[in-house]
Amino acid sequence: MNCNAHENIVRYFGSKKGVGFILILLELCEINLREWVAKKDDGIPPMEILRQVTVGLEWLHSVSIVHRDLKPENILLVKKLARVKISDFGLSRRIVEGSFVFASVLGGTQGWVAPEILQVSEVDPLQCKFTFASDIFALGCVYYYVMTNGKTCFSETVLESKQIY
Repeated sequence: MNCNAHENIVRYFGSKKGVGFILILLELCEINLREWVAKKDDGIPPMEILRQVTVGLEWLHSVSIVHRDLKPENILLVKKLARVKISDFGLSRRIVEGSFVFASVLGGTQGWVAPEILQVSEVDPLQCKFTFASDIFALGCVYYYVMTNGKTCFSETVLESKQIY
């Protein structure tokens, strides 16, 4: 699978390991969706942004990838090309067999994670079940965020953008 194969996925050019660091070379994008909403930037229309995010997520799902951390900070814009890019695949997983991925680590960001992910299994509290529906829930939260000029679906106390690990 080559994530560089889709125009709505940030391009990866390579990486280099050093002592105590890793450099990752990615496509240059000017702004993320949170900054775009805050600045009320008019470079790309809101409906076009949402369309492109949806197309990018649809492509990821077509190649069996669950993003697991879709949120405004992980949606980048290249204004000169009027292009929207999904980024940050650190929590992403490929679904190999069946329709879900069990992760031993709860992933995502508070306020953008589907409720079923937050339900802890009584059998094994370290197992969370991620599906394509988990990403669709986050996409709905992104739609709400864009269409309400930065309001979130949940209280501000939930949305301190804390990563859940």
